[in-house]
Amino acid sequence: MCIRDSSMLGLLITQEGKLDLDSAEGSARGKNFLKKLEELALILNIDPADRSYRENFSRPYKALYAGGPLCYLTEILDSAQERLPFIIVNSEKYVFSTNVLISGDKLFSAFIKVKDALRDTYYM
Repeated sequence: MCIRDSSMLGLLITQEGKLDLDSAEGSARGKNFLKKLEELALILNIDPADRSYRENFSRPYKALYAGGPLCYLTEILDSAQERLPFIIVNSEKYVFSTNVLISGDKLFSAFIKVKDALRDTYYM
């Protein structure tokens, strides 16, 4: 259940103070926010990190990344937020390596910094 609507950025926050990426509305808002971040990165010509590792993903897992050149996923952001050691895709469990977990921590930390910078700059 969401108690705070972070509508200035289009995100929902749960009672626990976490991003709501699980409910239908929270997920839709999260996807929209991530899509806008992707558009901003493309406009600013920010070189993306190497994504060649995705070539080794299984077919079902690769299907998640068919949405765009950067393809930020709420499922990955939520896993990073929850610090889960695995993700389930199409009923198949994928266990994250230590490197993936560390990268997830960095990803979520960077996401929070961007979110807070936008809030602090445009919604003082």
